[in-house]
Amino acid sequence: NYKPGMGTALKYRSLYYWVIGDYEQATKHALEMLRVFEGTTNDLGLSQAYNLLGLIHERSRDYEKAKDHYMKALEIRQKAGLKRDVAYSFNSLGSLHVSLSKYDEALDYFLKSLAIRKELGDEDILSQTYGNLAVVYMKKKDYTTSLDYYQKALNIVEKSTNQYRKVVNYTNLSEVHIRLGKYNEAERYLTKSA
Repeated sequence: NYKPGMGTALKYRSLYYWVIGDYEQATKHALEMLRVFEGTTNDLGLSQAYNLLGLIHERSRDYEKAKDHYMKALEIRQKAGLKRDVAYSFNSLGSLHVSLSKYDEALDYFLKSLAIRKELGDEDILSQTYGNLAVVYMKKKDYTTSLDYYQKALNIVEKSTNQYRKVVNYTNLSEVHIRLGKYNEAERYLTKSA
């Protein structure tokens, strides 16, 4: 009856089904996780359950439910003073608004996430926020600002050993350079990603 362990196991089972696209099973395990943490003092576990439900609903394009769950997670995290997780919630809400093509709202959430992550000095996760901001500016066709944020993300990612994130950043930078008509730069980043 070790609830933190049960909740964590259910979280990973849910994530497994989410990754393979079985949203029914993912939802089932996320709801079980939620039930484990309801009525406990484990604010982190409870907020993660709501956030996970938001992720599942966002992926299955039920955006209203996704937003409701993300907002519940955010509220719990703010009350509990879980700053790192509040930043994560803002990031999730930003991504949701990108899916809804509401780019100004997405920017607002990503900038809130960025402020907290800068305050915490969380370099690795900062690269994610910079990348998300770059995506929004790409969608808004502000390629110069997008390039700026992709470059900030790359500056962090190049120090890491995460090859996947490096390749994603190189590919994204090449796309921005193509939009700016800088084909030699685009080719340089594409070559690096190969």
